[in-house]
Amino acid sequence: MKKFIYYISLILLAFGCGSQDNKPKLISSGDKITINNGSRINIVGSGNVTSTDEKVFCDVSCEFSVQSQTKLTFIAIPNSGYKFDGWGGECSGKDKCRVLGSDPIELWAYFSPVSPGSSETENRAEEFILAAGGSHTCSLVNGHVTCWGNSRLGRLSVPGGLTSLMDMSAGDQHTCALGFQGISCWGDSKYGKLRVPDELSNPSAISAGGDHSCAIDDFGITCWGDSRLGRLNAPENIVNPLKVSAGGSHSCALDEQGVTCWGDSSLGKTLVPKNLANPWAISAGKNHTCVIDDHGVTCWGDSTLGRLSVPDGIINPRAIFAGDSHTCVLEDRGATCWGENRMGRTAVPDSLINPTHISVGGSHTCASGDNGIVCWGDGRLGRTSIPAHLTSKN
Repeated sequence: MKKFIYYISLILLAFGCGSQDNKPKLISSGDKITINNGSRINIVGSGNVTSTDEKVFCDVSCEFSVQSQTKLTFIAIPNSGYKFDGWGGECSGKDKCRVLGSDPIELWAYFSPVSPGSSETENRAEEFILAAGGSHTCSLVNGHVTCWGNSRLGRLSVPGGLTSLMDMSAGDQHTCALGFQGISCWGDSKYGKLRVPDELSNPSAISAGGDHSCAIDDFGITCWGDSRLGRLNAPENIVNPLKVSAGGSHSCALDEQGVTCWGDSSLGKTLVPKNLANPWAISAGKNHTCVIDDHGVTCWGDSTLGRLSVPDGIINPRAIFAGDSHTCVLEDRGATCWGENRMGRTAVPDSLINPTHISVGGSHTCASGDNGIVCWGDGRLGRTSIPAHLTSKN
């Protein structure tokens, strides 16, 4: 009841007694096509909302204009002493908010004070990210990127200057991170995997695969790296992509029309099932792909080693990651994995309590829960040897 009264009072302040300068700091984006007036961000509590292209910034409730068909990605950043409680309106949850400017947008961002003595992190400008690759893993915690596992080919050589990261993805031998300043990649440089194209415009998502990477930007999807087998040839019929996932030698994207895959077509990797119903999450592994849709989880591609044998009883899946030969989801019961169990890669440890993030690598998996980061599966080359400062919640 107290929290309800708190939010009601802050809403009244947002619309009445807040700063009179409630116009967003809008950076010019050139010639506008079709302007949708009336878009609004409502700030409840103490914090700000900014778009990853830095064209919209609101530290109080504000109105702004957006070009028609413009893809926007927002993040919420609490002020010191506050925490972000979640989105309302066009988005929900606490992750990045992605919207399409086809109609006036209305967002709510809820912030509340951190209780004295609370263990919750204050003023975290960057979200927690976990990215497992072929034989290494990287995490973003409190604004700092740490990598562990196979140190060869520069996999663990995190470049300096990574700030305000919004996305990070680990491939077989390389990793890419997306921040306000663009995309940075490190690790194996073969096939040009680390040469991020200069023509990227306001990238909003990144995915690293076997020997290639793909990003979503203002123009759609751009891929770079190994060009063999059509890995880089994203189809032109993809409309307003929402998600992209780079696999071993193929990639898949989720857009307004559904799922589209391209690249190496062997083993049925690019043969998207026709019965998908409103898919909203996707992950491409080495030789298979899985999605979450209205029916639950569906996988296609290489059927050996149980890759496509989705277990019964999965309840409300909310995140999915595919590796070389196994896949894991987060669902109401925790983490559930299937596929090849060699080296224990599908044996979720009991020490993983209330998992909130998960990422599947080549033959190992890492997840974060109440006890910090937990990894299991193939322990060779330090894949599951988590740095001590990451094994418990602060």
